[in-house]
Amino acid sequence: MTTNSKEYSHNYYIKHRAEKLGQSADQYLKNREHLLELRHQRYLRQRADTSKQDHERYIKVRDEIIQLLGGKCSNPNCLVPNGCSDPRCLQIDHINGGGRKEVKSFPNSLAFYRFVLTQIKNGSKDYQCLCSNCNQIKRFDNKEFRKKIVV
Repeated sequence: MTTNSKEYSHNYYIKHRAEKLGQSADQYLKNREHLLELRHQRYLRQRADTSKQDHERYIKVRDEIIQLLGGKCSNPNCLVPNGCSDPRCLQIDHINGGGRKEVKSFPNSLAFYRFVLTQIKNGSKDYQCLCSNCNQIKRFDNKEFRKKIVV
């Protein structure tokens, strides 16, 4: 594109700018409802895709953490022989407690799990893998509950 054609395009734009903007506004007003519906449909598609991708990332990071922590319940007194190894039942536990406070400092679970993954890869011994039963028993024994429980 030569300088002359650039100048011509620029001059043409300046000369016809108001007309073009008026046409755009008129077109928008005529098709406003249709355009808003299209925008909403695109939003719903993107939201569904993002949610699916985020869930897949969450599962992948969680599984990696569980594998790094041994892949089974680390409680020697676990009721399941040889420790529960079903990933659906396994939970990441803070050995010294205080996990709820740490989790709340992150915007979502994926961000928290990414943090835990980097901590474990850097050699942190603050986390362990427990089955849900052992984790609840530990919380009860150590009095790590959210609300007061009358016993």
